[in-house]
Amino acid sequence: MEINDLLKALRREFRTKRNTRVGISEGSLIVKLHSTNIAVLHSNMRDVTLNSGGWDTRTTKRRIIETLGLLTSKLEINSSIGLYSKRGTWYLYGRCGGYEEEFMDGMCVNLYSPDFRISCGDIAIEMSEEFV
Repeated sequence: MEINDLLKALRREFRTKRNTRVGISEGSLIVKLHSTNIAVLHSNMRDVTLNSGGWDTRTTKRRIIETLGLLTSKLEINSSIGLYSKRGTWYLYGRCGGYEEEFMDGMCVNLYSPDFRISCGDIAIEMSEEFV
């Protein structure tokens, strides 16, 4: 699936979700909740940087979960990644590999890897006010 097709699919899925926007900037697909880029799918279409922006709310967690589910579904990836909270701490886990790690803002995951945590370096992508 091309990035523009993915953009259309995610926009369609999120069109009724308040305060959630999807756009493309610098070749990366960005899902934004309010003013926070909660998920950035990088141009390689494999790596995703996740961010709560410090907003550890049910809505933020739900949008990240929905985004990860949509990405793995639309990109036809067999393994999937989930997010849950336990006693106020968020955990990211790989449903197929049994891998689990405490969620941290800015963590980068590879959607195709069973132990999905990778380092994307110091990638900072801001979505412009105008979407592609």
